[in-house]
Amino acid sequence: MDSLLDEKRGEIEGALEETTRIGLHRKFHRLYDGSIPESDLEPYKGLVLSDLGALKESTKTLLIDTQNASEAARTQAARFEEGGAVAALFAFSEDLLEDLARIDRIASEATKHVSGVANLSQLHDLIEVRLTDAKIAQNFVDTLAKSLSTNTLY
Repeated sequence: MDSLLDEKRGEIEGALEETTRIGLHRKFHRLYDGSIPESDLEPYKGLVLSDLGALKESTKTLLIDTQNASEAARTQAARFEEGGAVAALFAFSEDLLEDLARIDRIASEATKHVSGVANLSQLHDLIEVRLTDAKIAQNFVDTLAKSLSTNTLY
């Protein structure tokens, strides 16, 4: 198993490196870092709420993609001996699904419990960071599961 991971390391790291370039900045930081007076923030509320809605949709899409990657990891885990690295990959994918479900709940409930443009914009940026991390993790699971599916160790 380790030799297979070593063999695929370049492919996996390349996929991860490409994904880490997404969303590395905080889009709305100026709305909550004091750069803009609080009295001037209201015109940005529609944009922040719209972007929170887009994050919610991205989360739902990523949740579906992660469910598919998790199923692929489950299939690969069944092919290999229990307790190995592939089983750990499946467990990791299940944890990722739980994290995404939590992010989805937060994104869905955010506008009901959070008010003020500064708070909403900070919430957006925090969710975006978590979502970017989840995309990287999902890409890892998907890439590794696909790589494993093209190899047989028996």
